[in-house]
Amino acid sequence: MGKAGSAAKLSSDDDPVRQHLLRLIGEHRKRKYEPLHLAIHFTHPRHRKDVCLFEVLGGFGDGRIDPKRSIFEVEFSSNPNFPMPDERNLRLFLTSPEELREAVRAGWGSLTQLRRAIRAKQADVLFHDRVGKELLGLLR
Repeated sequence: MGKAGSAAKLSSDDDPVRQHLLRLIGEHRKRKYEPLHLAIHFTHPRHRKDVCLFEVLGGFGDGRIDPKRSIFEVEFSSNPNFPMPDERNLRLFLTSPEELREAVRAGWGSLTQLRRAIRAKQADVLFHDRVGKELLGLLR
């Protein structure tokens, strides 16, 4: 079974943003074809008003390495089907274990802010399994 909260907290356990993210991660953990290995909420200096969530999913992108050497990023606005507290946007950073290993090995710039946040204890590991724990070690 996975673990949560193994890094410094961005907010308290009763924070509405954290609770929303934990519900979202719970839904992602149900996916069998792209198992969730790691989920990290972090601060990003370019996206201070957004809620940033980094996830590593088995099979994401069929495990291919992005030729542009960049982690996939998508932004969702708050809406009735996916309400975010305070009308904030959700910014997801998604990758596969294979791509993350290559990104760390090659020093991709798209990982810089996440790695800085982890080292500065401005990241909250919301979930990891055995694979995710190994990948988290690479990010530190």
